[in-house]
Amino acid sequence: MNIPASTVCVEKDTHEINFSNIQGRQQVEHELQEVITKRDSLISEMCSHIIHSGGKRLRPLLVLLSGQSVGKMNKNLIKIATAAELIHTASLAHDDIIDQSDTRRNKPALNAVYGNDKAALTGDYLFAEAFNILALPQLTPIMRIMVNAIQEMCDGEINEGYDLFNWEVTETAYFKRIYQKTGVLIAACCEAGAIIGGGSEKQVEALRHYGINMGYAFQIIDDFLDFTGKQEKVGKPVGNDLCQGIITLPVIRFLQNKNNKAKVQEMMVETENSAIVFEHINHLLHHSGMLQNTFECAREYICMAKESLKCLPESPYKHLLLNLADQVIKRQN
Repeated sequence: MNIPASTVCVEKDTHEINFSNIQGRQQVEHELQEVITKRDSLISEMCSHIIHSGGKRLRPLLVLLSGQSVGKMNKNLIKIATAAELIHTASLAHDDIIDQSDTRRNKPALNAVYGNDKAALTGDYLFAEAFNILALPQLTPIMRIMVNAIQEMCDGEINEGYDLFNWEVTETAYFKRIYQKTGVLIAACCEAGAIIGGGSEKQVEALRHYGINMGYAFQIIDDFLDFTGKQEKVGKPVGNDLCQGIITLPVIRFLQNKNNKAKVQEMMVETENSAIVFEHINHLLHHSGMLQNTFECAREYICMAKESLKCLPESPYKHLLLNLADQVIKRQN
């Protein structure tokens, strides 16, 4: 996928905003706590472990801001925001099992503490709680959007597993994968919020596109930080993706140069130690300009996300969405 060279975006010097005071955030936390405490058993303990593991609550925030940027706060926005976080958290529980991760946000991963079987069942339980919320008659249209997102997420996870250590993976395949794994749920949150907020068809579509572009940028920055971040901030071992065989945008673009590709192939012949291969590739990437190229790609998607909001009426919530886009490009974890 090519980024339009003509796309221009001037980032203002925005200060990070405390989004915890956004209307509806406290109610979402209350709803999540109710999910945790409704069963007096080990499932409650495991749900608490992963829900309180330090997540950003980006997806419920997007539901709330999208809804209030086109309408007024209502109880159904709270319910959708809660369901969105439960779906995201459930997917993390399953992802950590698939990736055999020991840590999540600098804390022991659920599967590392309780084992794969219990972690998988906790993820299933959280999915069930999300569907229990979305099964309300007034939320039926949102149920369809969220189910479609989950299907895409599963497809993306399977495709990622199929492409492990595939040095021939294309940019087209990469962007499809990150849309499925990250972008589709973020887009669904924005779309759902806009629908329940009472937005027009044009506004709903605008917010969906905002979410898609935010999703691309968020995942590209994640892949950028896998090579440039610090473990204590990223919350997982740096270089973890490449060591596991997940080929991301910086490597894909680096390998488009035939000389670079030959160097990597030579390394693969000389050693089967993935950590050594990562160290060499990381060194080459830092001197190739591909990491900066990747960062600029994420910036372009943020510009497109912000451009999508032009049709929305001026409001504090629109400006918070614009500011949130800028925060994605500045994040360090």
